[in-house]
Amino acid sequence: MKDKELADKVVILLPDLFDTIFRGLSEVWPEAIVRDWRVAGVLMEKLFQQDNFSFASTLKLWSALVSAMFALHEDNDESMPRAIIDACVAIDYANSDISILGKFARKFGEVTVAFETLVEEVENLDVTSCYRAGISVYEPNIEQLIAAGKSSSFHDRLFFLLARDNGWTAITNDASLEKICKKIGVKIIHGLRPLIELVKTGEVTRKEAEKVVKKMIDANKHLDNRLLREFRKKIRISVPKKKTKKKRK
Repeated sequence: MKDKELADKVVILLPDLFDTIFRGLSEVWPEAIVRDWRVAGVLMEKLFQQDNFSFASTLKLWSALVSAMFALHEDNDESMPRAIIDACVAIDYANSDISILGKFARKFGEVTVAFETLVEEVENLDVTSCYRAGISVYEPNIEQLIAAGKSSSFHDRLFFLLARDNGWTAITNDASLEKICKKIGVKIIHGLRPLIELVKTGEVTRKEAEKVVKKMIDANKHLDNRLLREFRKKIRISVPKKKTKKKRK
């Protein structure tokens, strides 16, 4: 079973499982443990090893879960997301094909979105949908929230603060955010770059990619066919068409 499939199962099963076995251990909160779908995958593999989910050996199961959780989190570089998306990018992909960001994450490194931004700014996407797509949801610490609150543009400030503090790449199309990120040394890629990279690696076809861009345009009144032309141009530069050999007569 693939990691993503394991994650889907663990997100559904773990809350009830913890409630049943570890009632009274209020400090254990399943959502925090399965925040990263790779954590969920490791935990689910441990569960599969436990007598087909038999509760006969509670201590054994508890040990397996805790060991898996700490083993994975010992390496922070691997468990932490490597790129963060702003609200506009999240909305564009939610309106077209959110799985694109998940595919990009699995191929090139994790993608995350701030919890506050997701809940307050992105109407057509929720935490569960993010997990299922392979996108992690990051909860800022209190210092970051306070720092972001000092600006009238709370979510914009939170976005570049998280990128800076964690050393993440910022995925945005916002010119103002791009300018700030460059000023504070945060690497920037534009919102279409994940899609372009997937076309380059063959994960997504040109035709599929164009359909995604068209859906973005249809759902966003601020976008028009110039975006599609720009995308096609970038695809031609990044992914040259293969030359077909002429058959000899």
